[in-house]
Amino acid sequence: MDPVLVAARERHRTRKARPGAFLSPLQRKLKNNPFARALDTPIRCCDTTLTRLPKSCLLNFELMAHPDTKAPWLLPKGLQAVDPFGDDPDHSLNVPIEEDSLMASPAGFQLPSVPRTLPGPSSYALARHGVLGQLTRGSKRSNWTRLYDAIKCGKTGVKLGDIVWRQDMDVLVRELLAQRVMHEIGDLAERQYISAVKEGTAPHQSACLLWLGPAHASPDPVDAEDFEATTGEPWSFQPGSTRGPAAYASAVTRSLPARAIPSYNLPKMLGGKHTETLRARLGELGYHELLRIRSKPGTVEAQEWLWKLQGYLADANSEVN
Repeated sequence: MDPVLVAARERHRTRKARPGAFLSPLQRKLKNNPFARALDTPIRCCDTTLTRLPKSCLLNFELMAHPDTKAPWLLPKGLQAVDPFGDDPDHSLNVPIEEDSLMASPAGFQLPSVPRTLPGPSSYALARHGVLGQLTRGSKRSNWTRLYDAIKCGKTGVKLGDIVWRQDMDVLVRELLAQRVMHEIGDLAERQYISAVKEGTAPHQSACLLWLGPAHASPDPVDAEDFEATTGEPWSFQPGSTRGPAAYASAVTRSLPARAIPSYNLPKMLGGKHTETLRARLGELGYHELLRIRSKPGTVEAQEWLWKLQGYLADANSEVN
């Protein structure tokens, strides 16, 4: 029989290849690149600044019902607090908040479980500490209500006067992101995706570097202000130095061809207390000054959270103390 006729008959009977089963080298590289994955998210518009960016650069706010009073709370979606090192994270929003932060919510408010999302659309705001600070502590109460304007278009039936908005929202989001980063790093350490770096350059198959600050034997928490950030790029590791990488700094790998990888200053990003907690949890790895995360598919999500926290703290004077 004519092979062209046979191919035409069998064309619709042949099983299609599974999605992702056959990827080109470039497709596999992009799939395991946290920055490419972030840019690949859908474009959304910030309802406060009208800036259009990939969804990964924004915070998604939704109305969530209080588990006891059923009152609608406007909270960020997907940032539930997690136990930094628990096997089954407790999705609670009862996180430590700075004493001097403004608290408009009732004292002692807790969400013992994942809050139930109310039906209706959501709104977006830039994932920046300064933007949430302006919405929260601005001169006008209507600053944060711009997020409600986008939600009310869905006819949720919720009145503006009934919505509860936390006046420490910028601090809350910062704490939630820090806890999630600690959880991801602890999980990677348990799966042996993190190792120590003793030289100035990163070894082969390194995705990023984590600078913990100078190793010390004192169990007392170290203030984040004790760690300075270098201004030059790429960053060069100096054992025993208190000068860590600046925001968006990079380090050069030893492998050829050499490439630049992100370097994160954890005392600046997490704060001194959280860094000491992380050191204690990492065990022997906590005694080292510099760690590296291996370039593996299983570490991509942790790299995304590290980049998200660093981007959130990009505004001036937003480091955690």
